[in-house]
Parts: sequence; structure tokens; C-alpha cells
Amino acid sequence: MALLTIEQRTQILESQISFYVQRGYRLNFKDATTASLTKPKEFNVLLALLGLFFFVVGLFVYLIFFMAEKDAQIYLNVDEYYNDRIEYNKQNPPVRRETFTDRLHAKISKLPKWQQTIIITGIVIVSAILILTFLVMYYIYIKK
Repeated sequence: MALLTIEQRTQILESQISFYVQRGYRLNFKDATTASLTKPKEFNVLLALLGLFFFVVGLFVYLIFFMAEKDAQIYLNVDEYYNDRIEYNKQNPPVRRETFTDRLHAKISKLPKWQQTIIITGIVIVSAILILTFLVMYYIYIKK
């Protein structure tokens, strides 16, 4: 088995870097055979809105989890035997699985704008009714 030259190793590394950059990672450091990339954490507006609708406490819980989350980091290394190593922090693996909110967002974004508006309006109305019900119950049963 022939050893790879520095130029070949650099070319392999460049293709790996472009793969991860297309998926939202930013290049921090690069030399001929190694690279470090970081993907910033993403704020999920849908989760924040759901937290806000659940009496604001859910929003604070989500914000605490969001601030505690770290950015995903990847370290790439291509050696002379074409053993490309990828190391990443264990908290955030580099490949993100599709979640329920991702699928829901994809379905809603395919709808026409008027249907999206109806869905958002419905969520706001239901949330307002829940908040008003909570306030009425509070004043009737607790503030006697």
C-alpha cells in the first residue's frame, strides 16, 4: 500500500471540510492534514413559542437548556495511510437526527401562507384561552 503525499492528504481534507461546511459548520483551524470545525447551536423558535404559551415557565426552561448547550466541534485528521479520523465532542454529535419539530416545520412550511396564518392564529387563540382560564380560576378559587 502506497503512502499518501501531503498534497493528496490535503485534497482529502478539503473534501471533508467542504462536506461539513455545507452542513453549517465553520472552519476554526486548518493546516495540511488536520482541521477543526465548529457548528453553532441553533435556537429553536418553535420550542420557545411553545414554552411561552405554557405560562412563560416553559420559555425560561428552554432558555436555560439553550444557554447550557455547547457548540458541536469536529476535529479532522488525515494520515498517510488514508485513515481519516473524525473526533467530535460527545454532547453534540456532528450529524443531527431529524426531530418531530423538524418534520412538523417541514410540513407546515409546505402549506400555503393562508393556511399557515390560520394555524398560527389558532395556536395563539388556544393559548390565550388557556391563560385566561388559568387567571379566572386563580381569581375565583385563590383570591376569594
